[in-house]
Amino acid sequence: MSPNICVNARFLTQPLVGMPRYAYNIVKRLPFTRLITPESPRLAYSSLPSSQIYVLPHLLKSHLWEQFVLPNVIPNGDVLWTPAAIGPFRSSCHVLSIPDVSIIEHPEWYSQAYALWYNFLLPHVARRARKIITISNFSKERIIETLSIPEQNIIITYPGVDNTFYPQSSDIFQQVLQEYNINNPYILAVGAIATRKNFSKLLEAWNFIANLRKDIWLVIVGEKGLPYFSTSSTGKLPPRTLHLTGVDDEHLVCLYNGALAFVYPSLYEGFGLPVLEAMACGTPVVTSDVSSLPEVAGTNAIMVNPYDIDSIIQGILQIIDSEYLRKELSLKGLDWVKHFSWDKTAALTWKILQDVANSQL
Repeated sequence: MSPNICVNARFLTQPLVGMPRYAYNIVKRLPFTRLITPESPRLAYSSLPSSQIYVLPHLLKSHLWEQFVLPNVIPNGDVLWTPAAIGPFRSSCHVLSIPDVSIIEHPEWYSQAYALWYNFLLPHVARRARKIITISNFSKERIIETLSIPEQNIIITYPGVDNTFYPQSSDIFQQVLQEYNINNPYILAVGAIATRKNFSKLLEAWNFIANLRKDIWLVIVGEKGLPYFSTSSTGKLPPRTLHLTGVDDEHLVCLYNGALAFVYPSLYEGFGLPVLEAMACGTPVVTSDVSSLPEVAGTNAIMVNPYDIDSIIQGILQIIDSEYLRKELSLKGLDWVKHFSWDKTAALTWKILQDVANSQL
């Protein structure tokens, strides 16, 4: 009998952002897999078939559930894929997705307990895994360097862009903008309120720009208070800045479409999916020239130094002041995102899992 594919589906209990979004977009495209979760999934994951979800409740929660409960229900020889967490140390046949190693290289960006746990456990789990899946060449290089994983054990599967992100007519997105009382041209920023997203530098830059371009707003979409980050504050907001939380994808695509441009001056990204989401909506992008972002954006965005406020200012002003540049980047971005598909990501992921399963026979 062929080995089964089991998924460490603890991500189903987490908000649909970051790696849980990556995991969700892949598992819903895979052939039959057994999704094992400590609790019933959040409503955001309701499109997944209930027949595939196995709820395994226990007094132990979160990371402890993952380490001490999950391994006991994986039959010997079956493959376990962990798409959005560390995964259990005791798993005999484990495939692990690692988006980046920022927690190893910058533990100060995370809560102390979270950083200590990951820095202790992740290297051990990663070295025991049969294969490591990551999401960019940048991350692959950093995993090799920081975790001492052989290159041949690491496979890159670029994320895709959900087809809900697409160019809309103004009569569609204007209705959503009115719901948020957005009546002026605006620059959009999206990301969790966390140190590595670099909102402090963005807000400093915007404080300067707001005095020069008094008809334009900055709209930030991002959750506050996520427990694994070391900071959850944007501080005092500059003039004409709006911070939105709890925005679903239906509204987010409208906010992308209505924006003059999208700005993403992150300090460190394993991939940076919002860059592609903005491009898929035809929105021109300003992003960082560090980590994976040049790889993700290609030559289809304005690149800035995220550590240099003047560079961020000039990048934003450049795109605000040139309608020609905005149109050019919009067209280039729409063409570029055709290279990224969740169907391709899922197919490659399934091949990796099947190859590992077949090696067990």
